Amino acid sequence: MAIEDFKNFVRANPFIKEAVDSHKISWQKAYEHYDIYHEDNWDFLKDTKEEVTSEPITTTKSSSIPLPNLADIDFHQVGKVLEQITNLVGMAKELLNKNTTEDTLEKRIYERYKD
Repeated sequence: MAIEDFKNFVRANPFIKEAVDSHKISWQKAYEHYDIYHEDNWDFLKDTKEEVTSEPITTTKSSSIPLPNLADIDFHQVGKVLEQITNLVGMAKELLNKNTTEDTLEKRIYERYKD
């Protein structure tokens, strides 16, 4: 009985057959999903092309690289990230210079004062 219900559900929802034909899901997985969720939670197989194409993408005339809309960028957050990167670079410089300053301090111990 459950197989017949599944077949009727697939006939009523052709996107499942299209998903199987495009190798997004197998018939076994589709039946297992139907067995667990019945007619709910099939949104993951529906086509999302409308959502992807609705975003405005602009390109420059000299190149074909898509540029994001400047209104969508949070410049305050970008500034925070750049500040964190600057701090990390500074810490790395300190670590690298720490080893060289210890070497020079050891050399200075054995040097005589130049009076």
